[in-house]
Amino acid sequence: MRVPNQPPDRQTALDAILKEDSQRVRTFFENSKPVDDKGRYLHWDELRFKPLPDGLSAVQWWAATKLARHIIQQPLALKDKFGNPFRYCEPQVLKVILRFLDMNAGGALGADATAVSAHEGRAHLTRSLAEEPFASSFIEGAATTRQIAKQLIFEGRQPKTRDELMVLNNFRAMEFVKQFRGQKLRLDFLLELHNIVTKGTMDDPADSGRIRTNDDIQVVDDTNGEILHQPPPAADLLVRLELLFEFANDDSEGAHWVHPLLKAMMLHFMLAYEHPFVDGNGRVARALFYWYALKQGYWLLEYVSISSVIAEAKIEYGRSFLFVESDESDLTYFLCNQANTLKKAVERLHSYVERKKKEVQGLEVR
Repeated sequence: MRVPNQPPDRQTALDAILKEDSQRVRTFFENSKPVDDKGRYLHWDELRFKPLPDGLSAVQWWAATKLARHIIQQPLALKDKFGNPFRYCEPQVLKVILRFLDMNAGGALGADATAVSAHEGRAHLTRSLAEEPFASSFIEGAATTRQIAKQLIFEGRQPKTRDELMVLNNFRAMEFVKQFRGQKLRLDFLLELHNIVTKGTMDDPADSGRIRTNDDIQVVDDTNGEILHQPPPAADLLVRLELLFEFANDDSEGAHWVHPLLKAMMLHFMLAYEHPFVDGNGRVARALFYWYALKQGYWLLEYVSISSVIAEAKIEYGRSFLFVESDESDLTYFLCNQANTLKKAVERLHSYVERKKKEVQGLEVR
């Protein structure tokens, strides 16, 4: 993975195109859309390699795209480390996925008479509870297996390695966020969550449940050592986290309302961006996603593993973070990535439930 190329300045390209002939200006505005013709929310690093609209250069097409996004973007109270607000928009493709998730990530599993209710779903899906703890640990480099994860979680097998303990800790963290999904997000809640996630796995045990106090934490590319992300200064973390807590706990439905699943994804991103801990930030970030989604009534997500999908496309997951940072703190890149991830995870679970229902029906016929 590498840091994306810095996008060209939108305003410079816009000023230049307005000095062109009327046909060129018309072509520019005809191609001023937030997504490409396939509905993709492309970063400059992707767009510049796509076939260009007739009459426009790559820089001009990018300026047209950015203009369309700028018009529909909404600023958040959350700010990047330079003091600029994070922004996002909801292109049509994202709205369609959110509609799917609203229909399929809560309520009943299926819309027909044989739909599985929340109660029945829990009976069917208990075994799937091991998938997210396993996959979330796998993303962070833990060397273990699904079979061992199930033994740890369902059979009471004691962990024999640090990696196995990481899996068990992740399961306990999921249990914690379920138990306290009605709570507001506060510092003590976050510290306890981190303590659960990292207990017994930190180089310095004192770092579990403690905000980092120095700035020697960086996200680097393991293959070449390139710095991919330099988190905000440790001295700013308590103030920045308070802003994050206010954002998470604001359930008002006024002008600044954010779709619950988008907000859950934003919490995921922001915790990883702030990187408030020496280690375990990714696992805590994904646990926070579940905490907020469950808090908002998306009960099915208790049995859905986003990490299993992320693990299959780790590069795209990582690049979505980098795209946000390199393009004016536009969270839409990450939101689109995670919306697609969640949709795929929910579809897999529905397929699993349908398969189990048919198996049960087959046994009843016999």
